[in-house]
Amino acid sequence: GSFDKPDDVSGAEIVFKIEGTSYSVTAGGKDVEGGTLTLDEKQTPPHLDQNVSSGPDAGKSHLGIVRFAEGRLEHCQGAIDQPRPSGFESENAAGASLAIFERAT
Repeated sequence: GSFDKPDDVSGAEIVFKIEGTSYSVTAGGKDVEGGTLTLDEKQTPPHLDQNVSSGPDAGKSHLGIVRFAEGRLEHCQGAIDQPRPSGFESENAAGASLAIFERAT
């Protein structure tokens, strides 16, 4: 796997909003996707699955892993309906994407 460089997506204005077990994604102020989240903290690393209910991938799932590093949420997820990545390094995440989120103030 290979991840985009931060400079490649830094101007995308992507917002991943979590409210309870629901999430929504906007890009450039436009709704892109929404659904529910399932977090399993008993796994190492913790599993975070997105069950998509709106957008082009409605009815499908992203299986992912999460961690907090330096006050940021790092979320590595497999491609839609593909296996969960086994780690955060690109060699452990073929076909996966890595997103790093900061809490909005």
